[in-house]
Amino acid sequence: MTEKPRGPLAAILTIAAILTAVLGIVVIGIAQRGPVSGPPAVSPPGVTLPSPAQTVATINGIAIPARELQIFIDKDRAETLDHFQTTFHATADANFWTTPYGGTTPTEHLINRALKDISTSTVQLQWAVKYGLIPSASYDSFLTGLEQENKRRAKAIAEKTPIYGPTQYTEANYFHYLNDQYSFDLQAKMRADGTIAVDQPQLDDFLATHPDVAARAKTPAGETRKDATEHVVQLYVENQYEALLAHAAETATIVRTVALTNLEKGGCAQTGECVASR
Repeated sequence: MTEKPRGPLAAILTIAAILTAVLGIVVIGIAQRGPVSGPPAVSPPGVTLPSPAQTVATINGIAIPARELQIFIDKDRAETLDHFQTTFHATADANFWTTPYGGTTPTEHLINRALKDISTSTVQLQWAVKYGLIPSASYDSFLTGLEQENKRRAKAIAEKTPIYGPTQYTEANYFHYLNDQYSFDLQAKMRADGTIAVDQPQLDDFLATHPDVAARAKTPAGETRKDATEHVVQLYVENQYEALLAHAAETATIVRTVALTNLEKGGCAQTGECVASR
């Protein structure tokens, strides 16, 4: 018969047994509840966050859902924070996003910046429809394409077929990837149909105002004169394309909804989550 421990050792073993039992209960409880997710988006007092599909604005008649706005809030939030800290020496405390600086709160600035970026992408999508690159500029059409692309990638991986890029695209990553691709394709099409005309006088004016590009016009080591010239032409086309796109975005018809106005008044930017759930 084994002698049971006594004295301080017995007390230590008893405490250890109690802790083990408690931890076992906690682990079982967590396992029963399933994986713990991040905190849900919380509405500021008096403000109801829009659902992902809820329209927060229209641009040239195209509905902009809250989930699309969230993509650009994520993109522009850091810039907004830096702007107010640099310009107004603001402190990023609990009241930062709802405090007016120069007549504008950081939340208003962020949403306006995001809306400006969405206007640019929406106009580009409309051009992509015009030139036959995509069938629709709607966000629903984009989501359908995202689902199809991720299914294609999953199938390729299952069949051990090589793919380029991520195994699965996130909503934001695929959105930005497509917009970059549309920009490249549209520049070529606008050059081909004469919307962006390329002639020597215009190139000369461009080089005169862009000395950094003019330096490239001189044949670099290892590059032919023809290649150097074409590279300059590509930079000129890109410059003209961006100017046309910026003008079209600035003159686009933007209609805000009550949901967007409520977000500007609230402080959802503090958490960065301005959609009820994603």
